[in-house]
Amino acid sequence: MFLGTTNARTDAKARLSVPAGYRRELEERGDGRLVLAPSLTDPAIQCFPLSGWMDRLALVAALPQSDPVVRLVKKTQFALAYEALPDSHGRILLPTELRAHAAIDASADAAIVGQGRNFEIWNAERWQAEAKQALA
Repeated sequence: MFLGTTNARTDAKARLSVPAGYRRELEERGDGRLVLAPSLTDPAIQCFPLSGWMDRLALVAALPQSDPVVRLVKKTQFALAYEALPDSHGRILLPTELRAHAAIDASADAAIVGQGRNFEIWNAERWQAEAKQALA
């Protein structure tokens, strides 16, 4: 499972190091690949193990394709999804479109937030405000 919150900083090339425990979890679930997609509800990047993303695709494919919500998911989340494989240093490149959605610049502070079956990447300040509000 992906649990806990890790603070990290993107480098000048907009790469972010995936926590070692998360990388081990990804390898146990498959080959270490991730799918990055914009959150549909928050200013964050959702990160799924490839197997979890394939499950998500199957669920959406089983829904009525004429449903406006299904079409919206496909137009936003699926169209802006990227596959990522951590490099030998455990870093992934955060694509420009997803960084804009989450307000994460190159050389910026980020929060990597466990969500159980997946994790999210947030602008660190926004995550702190979100967590504070959620706990209130």
